Amino acid sequence: MSPLMNLLATRLNFLGLLSFQLGPALAGLAAAMIPVVIHLSRSRRTKKMRFSTTRFFTEQFLRSYRMSRIREVLLLLCRMALFALLGFAVAQPLLSSPATGAFRPQGSRGVVLLLDDSASMGYIEDGKTLFDRARDAAKKVVESLRPGDSASVVLAGRRADGPREVFARPTTRLDDVLQALDAAKPSDLSADLTEAIPVAEAQARAAAADGKEVYVFSDLQESNWPDRPLEAESGGPALFVVQVRPQKPVSNLGVTAVQFTSARPMAGAPFTIRPLLTIAGESRDAVDVRLFVDGEKIGEQKVEKLQTGRWAAPRFHHTFTTGGWHSGYVEVEDETLPADNRRYFAVEVLQSVKVLAVDGGQSKVGREDALFFLQRALTASPERQKSPVEVDVVPPDAFVDKDLNGYPLIVLADVESLSPKAVDKLEDYVANGGSAFIFLGGRVDPAFYNENLIGPGRRDGGLLPGPLVKRIGDPAEGKDIAFISDVDYEHPALGAFRDPGFASLAGPSVTFKALWQVDVKPPASVLMKASTGMISVPLLCEKAVGKGRVMLYTSSCDRSWTNFPIRPAYLPWARQLAAYLTQEPLNRDTFHLTGDVVQLTQAGAEASTPLRVKKPDGQYTAAEWNEAAKVMEFADADRAGVYTVETADHRPAGMFAVNTENYESKLVYLDDQLANNPGADRRAKVETGLKKSRLANRPLSAFVDDPEQASHTGGWGDANVWVWILLAVLAVAVAEPTLANRISALLFSRPRIAPDTRVPPRAPEASSTPEMSTR
Repeated sequence: MSPLMNLLATRLNFLGLLSFQLGPALAGLAAAMIPVVIHLSRSRRTKKMRFSTTRFFTEQFLRSYRMSRIREVLLLLCRMALFALLGFAVAQPLLSSPATGAFRPQGSRGVVLLLDDSASMGYIEDGKTLFDRARDAAKKVVESLRPGDSASVVLAGRRADGPREVFARPTTRLDDVLQALDAAKPSDLSADLTEAIPVAEAQARAAAADGKEVYVFSDLQESNWPDRPLEAESGGPALFVVQVRPQKPVSNLGVTAVQFTSARPMAGAPFTIRPLLTIAGESRDAVDVRLFVDGEKIGEQKVEKLQTGRWAAPRFHHTFTTGGWHSGYVEVEDETLPADNRRYFAVEVLQSVKVLAVDGGQSKVGREDALFFLQRALTASPERQKSPVEVDVVPPDAFVDKDLNGYPLIVLADVESLSPKAVDKLEDYVANGGSAFIFLGGRVDPAFYNENLIGPGRRDGGLLPGPLVKRIGDPAEGKDIAFISDVDYEHPALGAFRDPGFASLAGPSVTFKALWQVDVKPPASVLMKASTGMISVPLLCEKAVGKGRVMLYTSSCDRSWTNFPIRPAYLPWARQLAAYLTQEPLNRDTFHLTGDVVQLTQAGAEASTPLRVKKPDGQYTAAEWNEAAKVMEFADADRAGVYTVETADHRPAGMFAVNTENYESKLVYLDDQLANNPGADRRAKVETGLKKSRLANRPLSAFVDDPEQASHTGGWGDANVWVWILLAVLAVAVAEPTLANRISALLFSRPRIAPDTRVPPRAPEASSTPEMSTR
């Protein structure tokens, strides 16, 4: 291109407010002279004519002549403005404001579009997601670029390998950028703008452009932008934070968590599943919640809004019939944010467990044996099915020689006393992670218990949660003196009994003729209480000892002191407590968030056989060995659902569930918090708050609260200025013929007036003949 052409293509900036291309602007000025040339070429020269009299030229005629000359000048100016404005519109005028003038580059532009593709951007309003609106605004920014400008796309989702850079650096192939935007969609991930913005800024710095800009399109969820300032570098790109948030009050229903009992489920034992819901908006009075296990619908509950304004908490109870890995999800129906309609889980169910019971009241008459009812409750099973619990019974004197390996639970049933060696053995067993369930009764020796199972000389203060004070009631009298008055339903082993449809514990149906009063000492806790009508005493207590735990039941496990063994709640109560005490806590490694790096083997292990993971969409991805951590890892958990781990020969090796971060369902926006800062203008307050708390040391930053205006904020300014100029051209084009017609009417269409023929008085003779100039 010749130097002259380069000069004509140069873009001039006027006072930092208006910029335009020089060539078309000069052409417009030259075109404005065309009406002048035509006007001058059609003008006639002045001629002098002599008249003998001037009586036909009145003062009114002279005034009309002067006005016509003024109208002709106005008509000429209109025609000149018509040509000049047309040329100026072709010059692509762009207007900037003083507030954004610092962002205007004087050459090519390099733009990086950072899109928040987190789950909350999938919020649907008026048929469009927030991400759709953000994508449309980003496309307008790309469409405002000129040939030679470059652009790139970065997705801000919290992935294991960081934000996704769709392009390695800004590209001048703008059609590819538009295609990448069309292919982008909201994910199940959360977002961390603190991590994503520096990545986008690094790309902008790498752009071969005069002006470098970063546009952040996000709903600005408070959880997605932690309250810590970003590190800034001098000469960084201009940063525009464009918020895309709901325009109407937020309404959402989602499942944010699934809580289990802390015990791993056991086949044949009821298992409690408690979903936690988030409910926003005032349009609902009830919601339906469904539970699916292994692909089948297990239950459905209607959760209603209470009079206090709070919502009832749903609970599901499910009994697994087989061991092994099982998966499922809790589901609600909501159209505004589909990403949080399901919460997935995966659990390993044990097929069977062994319990060692020390029988302190053996009897040849089965019903009189201390373990008769408890043993049958633990080993009960449907017909032709094996019980998941196997109970081995030994007398107290045989306990000291019994091998305790393989027994996660030891039951003491109305045991009078144990040898010192047996006490030490039981204490070591519990301290190393085992569980003990102690039932009192009429045979126990309180002195032995208080001297050997509790005290400052014992590990963690002994096995008992407190000393035995006295026995309340006399079974020989046959009089009921107490009933269950209080149950800690928040405890994982007792939570199922909150639902009356499961089984009822509290109330007068379960009575006691006698029980031991125990002075429970912290940190032990009381899980159930019995009331005598005068006082309330502990009935079921729990205490942690070393790595294990001990439960103490202050009455008998047979019918000698209570009718509990023959009540309907006894069987599920015994099974729930046994399941809680026999199983290790749930492996929390089966619960992960989208974007996590999942460890498939224990850290420090030797390299295992290759593993592969089946994703929720059915695709397989190979796990990778981390040599530094000595662990097999999976780093592609970017979608919510259940993942299945398999060996190379397709054998199942486990499951884990991946869910969206629950904060994505809260829909709490950062601008609402920042707008509380003093000030009248909401947008200005949010921008000031962002600069102080998140964008410190970044002077070139602006907050845009309307995504439609994003393409007008950076770059050359408002690309719609030419529209207003063309409107002005249209107005002038309409005014010009109207003015021309009026002038013609005044000059050529005036009615003729008959001249006055009256002879005026004779005037003195003039010294010469008058002259008049005419056209």
